Amino acid sequence: MARDLVAELQRLHRAAGRPSYRRISTEIRRRNHMPDTVSHETVSAILRGDGLTRWSKVECVVRYLATMAVHRPDEDEEVRRFHALWLAAFDRVAPVAAAPAGPPRRRHPRRTRPSRPRSRRRAPASRPWARPRCATPASPAATTCWAWSGPGWWASPGGR
Repeated sequence: MARDLVAELQRLHRAAGRPSYRRISTEIRRRNHMPDTVSHETVSAILRGDGLTRWSKVECVVRYLATMAVHRPDEDEEVRRFHALWLAAFDRVAPVAAAPAGPPRRRHPRRTRPSRPRSRRRAPASRPWARPRCATPASPAATTCWAWSGPGWWASPGGR
């Protein structure tokens, strides 16, 4: 971020009594008229000058700090003043791109491989693990239960 924007933000933060970043974030979230929400990490990044944050987030921080400042500046005037500073910083970081000189370049279509038929994988004909746990014949006394034991299935006559 531009040094003058960061310096002014830090002055406003100091005038507001240096509230914690979490408190700023929480109060911004509580106010319904704010255009955005701001995490405490983003508040910290804004006040340190790490990168250029979106204007909606900077505006929220400026509005909250202006309401908390001891000298009680007009909130809208502060927002306009900081917006001008933010625009100047934005223009330094990302200058306006010139219009392209000619027609846009045509991109070649993506080369694709010919489609191959996919092989269908079938489940094996015999799947011992898919065997039902208990095979119940007509007579409940002759119930045979199956269990998996290391080398294979074993039957347990007469129930589980």
